[in-house]
Amino acid sequence: MKTGNPEQLNTEQDYSFQLFSHCHPDAIFKLTADGIITFLNDAASRLFYAPPSGLIGCSYSCAFEEEAGEKIKSLLSDSKKSLLSEECEIILAGGNIFRATLFPIVSGLDNSSFFLNLKDITDMKRAQDHAAWSSMYDKLTGLPNNFLVMKKLKEITENSGTRTAVIKVNIDRFKYINEMFGNRVGDSIISQVGQELRQIVPNPFFVGRFFNDEFVVIVEDLKDPELFYSVAGGLAMQFKRRYIADDQEYEVKVSFGAAIFPDHGIQPDLLLKKSDLALKINKETALSTYNAEKSQAIERRYLLQKELMHALDRREFLLYYQPQYDTRNREITGIEVLLRWNHPTLGIISPAEFIPIAEETGLIIEIGKWSMKEACRQLRSWQESKCPHLNLSMNLSVKQFYQPDLVSMVSSVLEENRIVPDHFELEFTESLSMHNSDSFLKTIKDLKAIKIGLSIDDFGTGYSSLSYLTQLPLDKIKIDRSFVQKMLSSKQDEIVIKSIIGLAENLGLQMIAEGVECEKQAEFLVKHGCYHMQGFHFSRPLPEDQMTQMLNSHYIS
Repeated sequence: MKTGNPEQLNTEQDYSFQLFSHCHPDAIFKLTADGIITFLNDAASRLFYAPPSGLIGCSYSCAFEEEAGEKIKSLLSDSKKSLLSEECEIILAGGNIFRATLFPIVSGLDNSSFFLNLKDITDMKRAQDHAAWSSMYDKLTGLPNNFLVMKKLKEITENSGTRTAVIKVNIDRFKYINEMFGNRVGDSIISQVGQELRQIVPNPFFVGRFFNDEFVVIVEDLKDPELFYSVAGGLAMQFKRRYIADDQEYEVKVSFGAAIFPDHGIQPDLLLKKSDLALKINKETALSTYNAEKSQAIERRYLLQKELMHALDRREFLLYYQPQYDTRNREITGIEVLLRWNHPTLGIISPAEFIPIAEETGLIIEIGKWSMKEACRQLRSWQESKCPHLNLSMNLSVKQFYQPDLVSMVSSVLEENRIVPDHFELEFTESLSMHNSDSFLKTIKDLKAIKIGLSIDDFGTGYSSLSYLTQLPLDKIKIDRSFVQKMLSSKQDEIVIKSIIGLAENLGLQMIAEGVECEKQAEFLVKHGCYHMQGFHFSRPLPEDQMTQMLNSHYIS
């Protein structure tokens, strides 16, 4: 086998190396064991703003500043001993960061020279630092994020024996702000609230953005309770509450709630939960500390809200029916539909408890549609048996009243169940009737156009304008139970009852008193001209089967 001339091969290798090194983007030096520069490539020449001839023959220390030079010196010393490559990070005069790697050129048993490679890793380091920062800090506010919040709480609960306040800070109705005005405005408000928190909270204390519109303030070492209330009071009082976003001013309310370690818990999650419950107890711009009794009510409310989401699909709702009587012949002339929720483990839940939650979440719309369809189906069944003239009334909440398809939905349900509109009545509260707006009046007129009955429920509690009532195409007034229950013992309530009866007669409206619980109340109402009533004196609300039995035993006029 032929081999080439060794000198020729070495020359070719040297040329290949020089060609490669001069094209390489990294700065490359060749150093003697004493650190004398014997070669540098174009990248190294550009990096140090010097021609090769200006550095060859010089010590590496001529090119590097003191701190970087000391690190190169250490690399040389270590590599001589180990005969292995060594590396470190250095910062050059321009502020860029380089990875310096020293490779020994081993010839026999003597490592007489070294290659020094300098790779610019500034962008990579900045990206790593940014990623590390982003994993621990909130991009929008610059505050510690939920990771650092939990880390801080863990440190406190595991290593601290001193009392510490964990204060939850929440922007009220932030979801509404985002939906109404857009994420840009929402982000701006979040950012401003975060900045304001950092300015208001004294420096030793921790401030972090925990989640979306929630922040956490941690006040450590509460030897003096007054310190806690001082910080808390400052938070409550100093928020400016008005913020500018996209040249528009927005009014924002911020709520606070606090839990104390170890009084209210010794685990981070429990402290956060209890501070959140305290916040929900007091949705005002003042601080509320955790209260077990109130928190139980809040927890139940949120449990019901969660369960309510599935109640309709799980067929947990029931309709109860309360008969309405004409006392002149003691006949049932109508039935009011009442919604009940029978939860499989919680049992029967009062409408007073779950209806406000359904209103708040918007679930009342679908629940209301189901109730109307089910009630009309049942009415059809009763009318086809022995009660052809039976009337049915249902209550409408504010959200239901303003649903866009209300009129068409009512028409459709009545038509599907072959219900004559005259036998169907919608009730709405007196406070709703005071929404003197074009949309309210239009909806009322549209409902009346399909010939259903309309009545005002709880009349006498909403302070309606009497002149305004004359504009509404009403059929009936329901006298509120609160007046009925007190009219025998309160002169003022007696006067109110008589006034309502007189008003209804003068306006040509039917009237019905609700909440009648005894014979004396019924006699008083009859004496003053109110003959239609409902209440426990006549019957409690009944489930479908019991209501059917009652109807079967009565003659329906």
